[in-house]
Amino acid sequence: MADEKKLAELHTLLAEEFYNQITEGTVREERNEIVRLSPGASLLNAARQFLKDNNIDVNASRLREDSPMMKLANKLEEDEYFDENLPEFKQ
Repeated sequence: MADEKKLAELHTLLAEEFYNQITEGTVREERNEIVRLSPGASLLNAARQFLKDNNIDVNASRLREDSPMMKLANKLEEDEYFDENLPEFKQ
């Protein structure tokens, strides 16, 4: 069975890998040219679940107006199809 130190190291490595792939993307060669790809939906979903499983969430009242989370929230509110009265999805 894995000891606590190894589990903590694995947790840290996983967090760092999510961070690096989300902030830096993936680099690969296409037609003799280096291309940087943004993270895919599956990686973003895995990172979201990792945060959720570790009880990491955002307190909107503490966000700056220029933070990425507030920019996303503001963009959603500008969306003509956004309806804040719709019920949340059940999991």
